[in-house]
Amino acid sequence: MKMIFGKNLAIYRKKANLTKQDLANRLKVHWNTVHRWEKGELFPRPELLEEIAKILNVEISDLLKAPEPEPFPGFDNIMCQPARERYYSVWQLAAQHAGIQVALGAMGDPLFRDRIPKLETEEEVIEAYKEALSYWKKVTKRLDEELRKRGIRVESEEEMITVPEEDLKSLDKGSDK
Repeated sequence: MKMIFGKNLAIYRKKANLTKQDLANRLKVHWNTVHRWEKGELFPRPELLEEIAKILNVEISDLLKAPEPEPFPGFDNIMCQPARERYYSVWQLAAQHAGIQVALGAMGDPLFRDRIPKLETEEEVIEAYKEALSYWKKVTKRLDEELRKRGIRVESEEEMITVPEEDLKSLDKGSDK
């Protein structure tokens, strides 16, 4: 019960954009107490449990029930981010799940900031993840085909291959096939 409560507390606290210190201040407890609740080492007194639920704008039962499984690994972490940052994180995470390490620097560029959609709801995040994962899987498949055609073999996942930008553009165009 302590572990379930602790995980839920951390999730709802982050969704409320509160630090451990913020929550501790509002509850008039030490921040380490909040930390120990989240680690499952302690459990709050009943009157504090009610106050926690009120501060986080959830029901007590939400804090005590086993959380639903994530739609994809890393989902809860993405949902704790501001809506404006989620799109970048979804694409980065989907690339990793497709087996690609990419630098998506342009998305953080202020020039592109206004063009990046805000992912406000869980459904929007899940849909964006599916789209990104599909895209990266196509790019991965195309990259594998291209490397095989050129006679380049990758022996392990630890090996890094640098693909010139012009080649990436041609791979990107071919990923819709």
